[in-house]
Amino acid sequence: MEATSILRLGAALGLCLGLLPSVKSALAEEEAISITHVMSFGPQQGYCAYEFVIASIGQEMKNVEIAIASADGSKVLGRDTMRVAQLGGPRATWTARARAELLCGERLEINRMTASIEGKRVDVTRRLKVDRFKPLPLRVISR
Repeated sequence: MEATSILRLGAALGLCLGLLPSVKSALAEEEAISITHVMSFGPQQGYCAYEFVIASIGQEMKNVEIAIASADGSKVLGRDTMRVAQLGGPRATWTARARAELLCGERLEINRMTASIEGKRVDVTRRLKVDRFKPLPLRVISR
């Protein structure tokens, strides 16, 4: 049985036993945080701007910081920190946009993602899942 299934079963049992807050907290920790690179601009004088959509339906996170770097081969070209005020939770802030400006490279690397959860600073990097953006075909129809 997968860890998520076990946690969901535990949440149901916890509800019956009155233990929901601690089980709910453990379940929320396992919720994936999705990040999708949706757009790039540049290069302008060697710099590129990268835009991302971050999504989470889990526990509310505040002051989210994502450390990102651009790289060529094994060489890191530049680093930036993307910030999101709030993500997840009951306020329908399941998605947010973030932007980084870095020297243009052949790839991007996320080094760390932290957030304030229930007043504590937490490293949530292991929950991060990279999704690929797949645009729909777009046509301009003139009349």
